[in-house]
Amino acid sequence: MKNGLIGLLAFAVLPAIVSLGAAQTYTLMGPTSNLIAATQYQIKALPLPPATMGDYTFAGTSAEAVNASGQIAFDVYYQGMASPENPVGPVITLAMLYQSGHYSSLPIPPSLGTSAQSIAMNIGGSVAGSVWGAAQAGVQYPMVWKGGVAISLPMGGFSSGIAYTINDMGEAGGMLTAGNNTDSGHAVWWESNGVMHDLGTFGGVSADVHAINNNGQMLVDVDFGDHSGALLLDHGNTADCQRTGVNATYAGFAVFANKKDIQDGVFSVTLRALAGGSGFSIVFDPVKGAAWESAEDIVKPESLLMKKLKAEDPKKTVVMFSVWGDSFDLYVKVVSIAKTMGFRTAWIPYGNDEEMKETIRPGSPTGPDNGVEVEK
Repeated sequence: MKNGLIGLLAFAVLPAIVSLGAAQTYTLMGPTSNLIAATQYQIKALPLPPATMGDYTFAGTSAEAVNASGQIAFDVYYQGMASPENPVGPVITLAMLYQSGHYSSLPIPPSLGTSAQSIAMNIGGSVAGSVWGAAQAGVQYPMVWKGGVAISLPMGGFSSGIAYTINDMGEAGGMLTAGNNTDSGHAVWWESNGVMHDLGTFGGVSADVHAINNNGQMLVDVDFGDHSGALLLDHGNTADCQRTGVNATYAGFAVFANKKDIQDGVFSVTLRALAGGSGFSIVFDPVKGAAWESAEDIVKPESLLMKKLKAEDPKKTVVMFSVWGDSFDLYVKVVSIAKTMGFRTAWIPYGNDEEMKETIRPGSPTGPDNGVEVEK
């Protein structure tokens, strides 16, 4: 779990820093062969956070973020008294802001928890993170603290989440999950007014918005099960850090469509928003002059279609055909082969010049949204 409860013992104890005493200056020199300039860093000792919080005693701290105003966001750990039931003693985490020699605790809504973590901070001192402790183990609530006030971010039907990032406009990003299952989280973007946008999983099993800049660009981590990838959501441009894909723009943002099931150079793919913001359509436009398989080749054992069918489990797969009027005879031949192999099939008829499209609506599974009946 990113920035979660795992690793609470991996914190740095501040007295080791305080023992430096007065500010000291270090000059860092690189090897002569690649030395550009000597860089000087001044190391300043920081005072300790409060030694106690009620019946809890300071145990350590972790610095999480620093902004251009010199504010530092800390997670500070406090340990309670040991007992026969808990020989180590309970540990709570408090999110604190440090500035000009003073610490201030970020408030925790009592109904949501007893612990809080800070993860990111913007130039105005607003902090993104989460609180936990009042519900079942592992359940967290995404939070933003602005001007020292705790703001619980909406979760839209999800029951747990974390805000990982915040920009200077107050837009935040993170992840929401069902219960404490972080293996199936949805990437989420919150506008500065708190309006939530469920961005889904981008074709993976889990995703989260891990960074957002002042241009609204969002860096998304995606877990595809057997590998992970990083996507950059941009206003008009998309970059994929770890895999190739197809650019597709939706509602001012760019999203990624995995290319593994689309032949190179055969389709151009675009996304078009539906009226009223009810969803968007992925439009596949055939590329003229592309190297399509002929009607004779497509039914051969070595064709791309046959290879694809052989790689799928007929018990878990429904084969969907998009059929144009001038290809109906070929469809009859191919669907017969698919059924012989044990697949269930469905089809969508199109006029000869009609666009092929797949409709997806936020919050619903990817798939046709036109009442297509699956043939047994």
